Amino acid sequence: MLLVITGEPRVGKSTLLLKVASKLRDVGVNLYALIAREIRVNGIRRGFEFIDLITNSTINLALVKDHSDVDYGISIGRYMVDINGCKRAAALLRDAIRADYMLILFDEIGPMELASDDLSNALMELLHSNKDVIAVVHKRIKHKVADMYKAKADKVIEVTKENRDTLLKYIVDYYLREGKQER
Repeated sequence: MLLVITGEPRVGKSTLLLKVASKLRDVGVNLYALIAREIRVNGIRRGFEFIDLITNSTINLALVKDHSDVDYGISIGRYMVDINGCKRAAALLRDAIRADYMLILFDEIGPMELASDDLSNALMELLHSNKDVIAVVHKRIKHKVADMYKAKADKVIEVTKENRDTLLKYIVDYYLREGKQER
């Protein structure tokens, strides 16, 4: 089962995926989640990081170019993608694919994540694995990995301000009905 979540920036896709992960864990679904979130300092976005929801550890994804620690990576807009961070995220994703998790959640298949060949390849491995997957895919990205996720999805759900409050129950119910979860 492959479920793709998409929508405009800042509409609540990541928040929704965090809530889905929490609800599914509460009912005993064996899952792994790697979620991208903003890094904010004094209310100002300074970059993005991945959070591993199993260990609560974080890995830098990208930082603003004027950040003193940024001297690596690929430039995407005003951010520098941390290629070493993406390699670490790819390793975590590969470990999750090999582990006994039935469901893997990933946020986000977007320009920064796909700037890393290693992470792109790990996402392709996930797509071709026997795991159930719920993935957030950037709405407007044109990339073969994102295109394949959308094409192979059993369902694509677009989050909007109007529907975001009703989607939690819908996605949880959909997974419990259609997924191959073990409890």
